[in-house]
Amino acid sequence: MPVMARTPSEHEAWLARTTEAVLEPELPIVDPHHHLWTHVQPPYLLDELLADTGSGHHVTDTVFVECGWAWDRDASDPVLIPVPETAAVAALARESDLRRATSGGGGASQPSSVTPTCAMGRRRGGRSMR
Repeated sequence: MPVMARTPSEHEAWLARTTEAVLEPELPIVDPHHHLWTHVQPPYLLDELLADTGSGHHVTDTVFVECGWAWDRDASDPVLIPVPETAAVAALARESDLRRATSGGGGASQPSSVTPTCAMGRRRGGRSMR
């Protein structure tokens, strides 16, 4: 089923249909898996992530999982395809006070793509995992 584009007000109304009680607001939480998107409407970037993680829960850390939204599919070396996405996420993360990690990978067909993606995460101040 395709994702239907919504206006910002329609999207906010849709999100408001469900609320989640904050059971332990002092409990530190790590959001272990999130994506950022610009290819859907409305896009989901830092402002949206911060609104979600700042909704009363004590989210202290997040892990961005690479998803291809800012890949350079024309890169001269296929291993470098995911690097622009990691750079974009690192730039957004520096705008927030959330600690962050970046998980990257190209799947079984491109396992070496994990290395440059995670290396950039370490160099830019995030943590990385493999």
